[in-house]
Amino acid sequence: MEVSSHSLFLLQQLNVQREFGFLCDCTVAIGNVYFKAHRAVLAAFSNYFKMIFIHQSSECIKIQPTDIQPDVFSYLLHIMYTGVCPQQPVDQSRLQEGIKFLHAYQLSRKPSEGAARWRRETFRMSNLYGIQISS
Repeated sequence: MEVSSHSLFLLQQLNVQREFGFLCDCTVAIGNVYFKAHRAVLAAFSNYFKMIFIHQSSECIKIQPTDIQPDVFSYLLHIMYTGVCPQQPVDQSRLQEGIKFLHAYQLSRKPSEGAARWRRETFRMSNLYGIQISS
């Protein structure tokens, strides 16, 4: 199996698991809207979640709707699990605010920007400073 098809298969299977709530190890609560997810996927794309999981063991992460709206989070979660933008429209300024709040800048990159640039910038501990965890 080629690496690209291997990683695509893994992502597809994780998304199916998420859709059924199977093997999900955390819930993100935004107001009264709940999202099941896998910590590994959230932490891979978001330094905000990475810091939460380093410092907390809670299975339910509560985020205020003033920090990120449920529709924006749903949009970004879809990108995390599929690599493509969903069909639903979302306000671009609110989307950028959500990306900034989650420290998930990789999600705003276009595929044409290339993986090499992404690998150079991926995970540096200095990227984690200044992240505030809402309670």
